Amino acid sequence: MGSKKVKLFVQAGCPRCPAAKNLAENVKKDVNINIFDTQTPEGLAEASYYQIMSTPAFIVLNDKDEVLNYFPKTPTKNELFEAIK
Repeated sequence: MGSKKVKLFVQAGCPRCPAAKNLAENVKKDVNINIFDTQTPEGLAEASYYQIMSTPAFIVLNDKDEVLNYFPKTPTKNELFEAIK
């Protein structure tokens, strides 16, 4: 799916995060996706860099790490694939 990549931000106790993680698992063979736990130092730093304020959150980046799309909730599989075309 080109050089675009997806970052997913989640945290423990988030009621909508399991569905987001499930989507990530289902598309990882077709999509370059990384999952960040915002309760870890690395995850919090990454979330802060992209100004992520709630979880789950998906961002789609181009090859220059510029944000192309932002989903403040779990998108459908089709919405995600459309965003990374």
